[in-house]
Amino acid sequence: MKKEHKDRAFEFEHVPCALCGSEEERQLYEVPTTVYGRKERIWYVKCVGCGLVRMNPRLPAEVLLALYSELRVCDFDAGGGAAESCYSTAQEPRRRLVEKYCRGGRLLDVGSGDGQFLHTMKKAGWEVEGIEIVESQAAYQREKLGLTVQTGTIETAEFQGRVFDVITLWALLEHVPDPLSVLRHAAESLSPDGTIIVSVPNIGSLEAFLFRRRWFGLCPPFHLFMFEPKTMKNISVRAGLSVERIIYASTATTLMKTVKNIKHGNYTFLPPIHAPDSGSESSPIKSVLKQLVFQMAVVPALKMIDVLHLGAGTIYILRK
Repeated sequence: MKKEHKDRAFEFEHVPCALCGSEEERQLYEVPTTVYGRKERIWYVKCVGCGLVRMNPRLPAEVLLALYSELRVCDFDAGGGAAESCYSTAQEPRRRLVEKYCRGGRLLDVGSGDGQFLHTMKKAGWEVEGIEIVESQAAYQREKLGLTVQTGTIETAEFQGRVFDVITLWALLEHVPDPLSVLRHAAESLSPDGTIIVSVPNIGSLEAFLFRRRWFGLCPPFHLFMFEPKTMKNISVRAGLSVERIIYASTATTLMKTVKNIKHGNYTFLPPIHAPDSGSESSPIKSVLKQLVFQMAVVPALKMIDVLHLGAGTIYILRK
């Protein structure tokens, strides 16, 4: 089905399951979204053979890359010291998690985005490298942050025999057209005692069950795959890896964005490149009340959901 918007032409493609190759599928959710200003409807389906959830049909890789390339990269230098402090602090939980499994060494971040995580790890004494498919973002990391970042994918990257003690894939695997290939290449670049850390949304979560097609974790047209522990274990084994631990790590972000989308009837899961200022500010009393509700109700509820292994976010610790 070919669509055109001004000078942009794109065609949705039907794909078999990336894990088992089956074309038998069961439709789960029909989700409206917007591509280049055009309203589209996208299906998430579940493979009858292995249970992996994928978007089908989906946009081809080159169209998705063009969409990603239009996203604005934050300017690290814009706010001076205050910006640097916030920039690094946001990555501290990830740094602590990594150093729980490895105290130091060589680290590769696949899909390194704007370099926040790599910058934090470099300051902590790690030898870091990154891979980023969007050229403008890779260039930003090289030129502004002084990081070693290759433009491309892990399949096209060249390491000249280097292996890594830790390889991180933060919120990446759901975006790639072939997650099995990505994990296999990561395994090949991992040191014998190394660790791969993968974070993905959990399609088996309570939030996904309750909100279904309105769940923010689907994020069409960008999230091509949805994982749960069963399928993640399956794909890891096929990549020559084993799941050492699963961490359920819900955050309020997905929940709040889901509620906001439902409230406004909005299925545009990604904000505009230059989001306008709404011009409205909450009163101090209202802000305090919101924080109280958040800390006393929302946070404890999310922690309990994680304890029950129903959290909306999952982090997988993988080893050879």
